[in-house]
Amino acid sequence: MTKEQVIFNHYSFCELVERLVVHYASETFDEADKLVSKSFLADVPESYGGVAYITHEVEYHWAMLVVDVHMD
Repeated sequence: MTKEQVIFNHYSFCELVERLVVHYASETFDEADKLVSKSFLADVPESYGGVAYITHEVEYHWAMLVVDVHMD
């Protein structure tokens, strides 16, 4: 039996969400970093299901939720 794995660049994902917060919500880079760091998106997914959960939505969706503080 072969073990399946997924490669996911979590750092780049979070950076993209931060930059979308800056662009669409007119937040500063520092504030965007704080917002993403306080959300569950800052936790590295540990399974294929975890990666699938945060990547099934477009990054814009997560950025707007982070700004709206529904993700604490």
